[in-house]
Amino acid sequence: MSHTQNHESFRIASVVVAVAIFALMSYTFLFPCNKIIPLDRRTIAVVSALLCYLTRTFLFSEMNMLHAIDFDVLILLASIMVVNHIVIHLKETKKIIDYLQLLVKKHPVKGFWMISLAAFTVSPFLTNDGVCLLFVEPIL
Repeated sequence: MSHTQNHESFRIASVVVAVAIFALMSYTFLFPCNKIIPLDRRTIAVVSALLCYLTRTFLFSEMNMLHAIDFDVLILLASIMVVNHIVIHLKETKKIIDYLQLLVKKHPVKGFWMISLAAFTVSPFLTNDGVCLLFVEPIL
């Protein structure tokens, strides 16, 4: 087998493995209450990431795994979560969150509109991920 054919078969095999991992993850994300794979979303996300790492490390070791990781994005997401954690646990913010939670429980439609207005107000100052993380607690 020539080097070109070997490289092509390597590429096809890596695509098949990647599609299989993606299909497994997508199935459990789209159907979280299934009986075939009874895992929650966090567990399947970690398992999928581990499968990606293991296949790249052991099966397809020609590819350098460190080049596939975008560390800038991981640092950005971690910093967004830290900022949201700090903001949510401030005394002033806690009062607003308690008010919004009470409003959502008593009047769901009015609570939805208040949360939408608050998200609209803070969205120019935060990223989309930050806005989503910030408004998880008032809704739950």
